[in-house]
Amino acid sequence: SVLMPHFDPDVSTTHDVVRQAIIPCSTTSNGGEAYATVVSGGCPMLPNKMVTHNWGNLFSHLVAAIFTDCIGERSFEHVLCLMNEPGGGKELFEQLKFKSHKVYWVCAFSVNQHAGICSRLQP
Repeated sequence: SVLMPHFDPDVSTTHDVVRQAIIPCSTTSNGGEAYATVVSGGCPMLPNKMVTHNWGNLFSHLVAAIFTDCIGERSFEHVLCLMNEPGGGKELFEQLKFKSHKVYWVCAFSVNQHAGICSRLQP
């Protein structure tokens, strides 16, 4: 990825992705907006589910857990393997493409990170 070339699914945490990808992608001339606001074109969406997570956990695990719920699996290990294996992304996409109507609320994406953590020193 051009945005976060050093992303490593086995190492990068949600905190890393927020600081190094979500905040840069949601910066505007007025400071910034929630990433979800940017990608939805400012059109609010009512979520089907709210996701809780830990900022220190692996970001790949967060994404795998959401995808797992979306496709109705019981455990995220299979989805995580698909995300990490060559060609697995295509198979996962095929399973997810008819589920795009499902909306998940995740604070990392849905809260304006510029309004809070951007003003604090980075650890």
